[in-house]
Amino acid sequence: MNDINLIATPDVKKYYNHITEKVDHAIDIAKQAKQTGKDVSTEIETLPAPGIAEKTEILTGPSGVAKIYNKLWEKYQNRTKVILEIFNMIIDKKLGNIEDPEKRLEQAIRTALVIETEGVVVSPLDGLPKIKISKNFDGSEYVDIYYASPIRAAGANAQTLPLLLADLAREKLHIDKYKPNKEEIERIIEEVMIYQTEVVVRQERITEKEIRTIAENCPICVNAEPDTNAEVMAHRDLERIPSNKVRGAMCLVLIDGLFVRAMKIMNTAKEFGLNWNWLEQLIKIKKTTEGLFELKPSYKYLEGLAAGRPVFGYPLIPGGFRLRYGKARNTGLMAKGINPATMYILDEFIAVGTHGKIERPGKALQFFPCTTIDGPIVKLKNQEVIKIDDAETAKKYIKEIDKILFVGDILCTIGDIRKSGDPLIKNGYVEEEWLAEIKYLYKNEKINKQTYEKALKFYENPAPHTAIEIAIEEHLPLFPKYIWYYDLLNTEELKTLIKQTRNAQKIFSGNKIVNAKIEYQKETKEILEKIGIPHKYDPQQNIISLENEQAYPFLKTIGALNAINPLDEHIETFQKDISTTQKLSEISKIDIREKSGTYIGARMGRPEAAHERLIKGNPNVLFPIGQGYGNSRDIVKASMKKSNNAKGGEYGISEIECKAYLCTKCKKITYHNYCFECNQKTLPIRYCPKCKKEQINEICPICNQKTIYKTQNKINLKKALENACNNLNITPPEKINGVKGLINQNKIAEPLEKGILRAKYGLHVFRDGTIRFEALNATITQISAKELGIDVKKLKELGYTQDYLGNELKNENQKVSIFPQDIILNEKAEEYFIKISKFIDDLLEKFYGLPKYYNINTKEDLIGELVIGIAPHTSAGVIGRIIGFSKSKLCWGHPYFITAKRRNIDGDQDSLLLLMDGLLNFSQKYLSEKRGGRMDTPLSFTTIINPYEVDSESRLMETITEYPYEIYLAAKNFGDPKTKEITYVEDWFGKEEQYSCIKFTHDTELFDEGPKESTYIQIKSMEEKVKKQAELQEKIVAVDNKDALERLLHYHLFPDVIGNTRAFSRQKLRCVKCNKKYRRMPLSGTCDCGGKLILTIAEGSIKKYVEISKEIIKKYELKPFLLQRITLAEEEINSLFCNKEEKQQKSLSEFF
Repeated sequence: MNDINLIATPDVKKYYNHITEKVDHAIDIAKQAKQTGKDVSTEIETLPAPGIAEKTEILTGPSGVAKIYNKLWEKYQNRTKVILEIFNMIIDKKLGNIEDPEKRLEQAIRTALVIETEGVVVSPLDGLPKIKISKNFDGSEYVDIYYASPIRAAGANAQTLPLLLADLAREKLHIDKYKPNKEEIERIIEEVMIYQTEVVVRQERITEKEIRTIAENCPICVNAEPDTNAEVMAHRDLERIPSNKVRGAMCLVLIDGLFVRAMKIMNTAKEFGLNWNWLEQLIKIKKTTEGLFELKPSYKYLEGLAAGRPVFGYPLIPGGFRLRYGKARNTGLMAKGINPATMYILDEFIAVGTHGKIERPGKALQFFPCTTIDGPIVKLKNQEVIKIDDAETAKKYIKEIDKILFVGDILCTIGDIRKSGDPLIKNGYVEEEWLAEIKYLYKNEKINKQTYEKALKFYENPAPHTAIEIAIEEHLPLFPKYIWYYDLLNTEELKTLIKQTRNAQKIFSGNKIVNAKIEYQKETKEILEKIGIPHKYDPQQNIISLENEQAYPFLKTIGALNAINPLDEHIETFQKDISTTQKLSEISKIDIREKSGTYIGARMGRPEAAHERLIKGNPNVLFPIGQGYGNSRDIVKASMKKSNNAKGGEYGISEIECKAYLCTKCKKITYHNYCFECNQKTLPIRYCPKCKKEQINEICPICNQKTIYKTQNKINLKKALENACNNLNITPPEKINGVKGLINQNKIAEPLEKGILRAKYGLHVFRDGTIRFEALNATITQISAKELGIDVKKLKELGYTQDYLGNELKNENQKVSIFPQDIILNEKAEEYFIKISKFIDDLLEKFYGLPKYYNINTKEDLIGELVIGIAPHTSAGVIGRIIGFSKSKLCWGHPYFITAKRRNIDGDQDSLLLLMDGLLNFSQKYLSEKRGGRMDTPLSFTTIINPYEVDSESRLMETITEYPYEIYLAAKNFGDPKTKEITYVEDWFGKEEQYSCIKFTHDTELFDEGPKESTYIQIKSMEEKVKKQAELQEKIVAVDNKDALERLLHYHLFPDVIGNTRAFSRQKLRCVKCNKKYRRMPLSGTCDCGGKLILTIAEGSIKKYVEISKEIIKKYELKPFLLQRITLAEEEINSLFCNKEEKQQKSLSEFF
């Protein structure tokens, strides 16, 4: 095969040649299988996808847009500019030539949205049901955009793109703004408040004031058809809002789009030349009167606290996660790095890849290990304070911890800041910033070469005495390792510290101070803990001891070694209105910087996950079993059931809704479009709606009416099962789960043979005919053979010939830049995909009559095989190649692989299916034709990722190995994260390195080091989870545990108890046999089928949080009214579930 036309390095070209050949070979085999006619379709229904241009023309048009897109792309190389020009061309009738302004606007918006979403989601079609030009009450026109639930798939930024584009078009189309009246504004407020409290319990809650700001200022009407059962109570029957039901899609766009992404939207509006500055009222980083920004705490991430998922830090509170800028090889796309020691110190509530909620930047993240950033500082039960920077030390001390004084650093990329639309905020003073400043000073001739080289040499091997020496002699800032959190002290605390340490006993080794002993005072101990300096406490001698690494730098920086007492010498310094570190700098004559920077609030979100994808009933096959079998979907069991209505008491007769077929040769009726006895295609049976005659004609010859498919049929399941097993020449499995009914309009069933083979291997089918494994996403840019568990030879066989620095690949520890579509799976997927491969081989051999394809027996055999990765909100997959396995419950991939699925690393799960499974078994004919029915399906897949056509998030990632000092300077003044000093992925587009440009600033020992399963998963009892959560929060000084627990009661425990109690009184009855539901108990006391009726809400589900709520209220001395509230709820519950013996109904005789 000739080389593909691709701008890439030779090794990447070779890689993609291999991928393409493998895909083409699989397609050839699948085509042979399909052409046997034994499937529901003779064609493969998932194929390699064209680019954005072609997909846009196919999905929405207008005709000729593909050609124009490609020309504009060559001109601009910028998607936003291309979108704007195409949008304006349609509005100006230069493209499409649509006369009707309303239709023209609709076409322009839909086309733009398809381009923005890379043509992989259905939201431009299903998510925007209507775009209208409506009338204000004053007679002027406004743009009225109707949203629907599939718009969620577009993502928050794309959700608001139609609003910005519509505003852009208003002037050209002479359309006014939307002018809601007072009643409509109040209606919007009521709807959104109901939506976020009753319809969807949201993490990000919006206030009435914020909703009003949007409703009064948005120039475009955000509308939607009613799509929830909740109704408004106050503002009903409005003229322009015909329904009283809550419009969920409208609320979604207001909250997730306009509110959450306010800053990002405002910046995009500026790019479009629009003034949406009213959004500033919704942004948490506010401008001061001088025009500067000030950082304000945001508590939004604390809303919706869930039981068993702890808070790790409060907004801007010292001791929480300290912001550190950088990129590890496993961070970016909202994945943040923390020291693996932190994971263990936080009682393993954070495992590798655990999802979390964060104060900023953005709103969600996943946690990943990075061993080259600061770990936690803890106080042990023996009062010793230690800094822990590695996992093994953390495991050693985990049971000895009394308080967590500092949870550690959180590593955040500049790309994440850019994507969030936030300005840079002040980072903690760290070693890499010190080095960047040294290089900056030398570059700008502020220091000489000798000083520069001396500083570089010190950086490679820092030591406490040398650090002080260089700081004093070379007039350089003190190295961050030897600065503590002095900036957290006020002036009085600083004076106390200086006073208490002035007379410290110094222990020397030669002429160097290696230890300092300070007389114990409670206040002194608390101050030392506050600044986070490691120390020991000897209660026998009443002494606090500082070791070698801390003693000399500490004494020197606080002036304890000054000849004159700083409290006497520097009286004026203490009176100055300057920071604590500036005062210390004057006292010590050393440049001391603020170590803290910004502390980021965070909490745990969803736990990590990796498992097979299941749908209700865990079916093995999309074949209907019919009614009358209760909850059972077992076809084998149903086939052995004697029918009361059948002649002679036949077994396995069932009434099903399924398309029937007729073999024209043997005249037998089947439910398959192929007759195995005659080896030929069958024809669908139809009937005339007028004369009811069954036939195979599309037009009834008698009535001249169009016939319709016959779907109401009786089937002999026993015979159908026997025939399917005979066709495969195997004995039936013990159990084969079908479905209760089919969701597709024509009621087309899957061949029963496929279900038999799946059941043989314990596999289950998804609604589109494929078998899925799903896991949370994780990003990785560099990996070593050792981490993958393979040797160098195998890595070379996969196409890797050099490490990420360009050196020849020789040993297992060298890190290679991962190819764009290579993935690392959770080890649970090993056995699962092996079983799927065996199923596919059996299917090819026994069903299609073709040779086996995979022949896989071990996990080593799986390496190199291709899968399709797909996100639930999209309708297009991406090819991935398996190169290894990890114990972490994640699917690791290159940033391009993640963003090609329109995903980032914020806690969502995606599916994987073997390529051949998708080619053979996926069919659109199984899918519902309802709105959103095509979501989460591989209608097409990408074989070669085009970096230009992936989601913008990966394009914003930095590609450097260290940050310039300008970034740290900008961060001190809320600067713009986009700076010319940093190269980003988008800067490499069109160059050979565009697939291999991403590097890292911070390395980590193992890409998946840390706990593999969070405590939340390990503990099965919810009561124990809550207890463990409360205990951990009590230990973290950055957490207000009382407030956190009260929020937990408010958001989760109380609503659960009270909600379930209310639901109990309104619940229905359910038949255990046929699953039929009743509003009231029938007079017979049983179901129509004779089955027992039970309540749908159990006593245990109501009482489960009562005791734990009372316990934590009492133990942590929470507000008294909370105990009163849960006590009243308990009394109400007890009245529902009274003791039967105590509450037996009395007879009339007892009253006389």
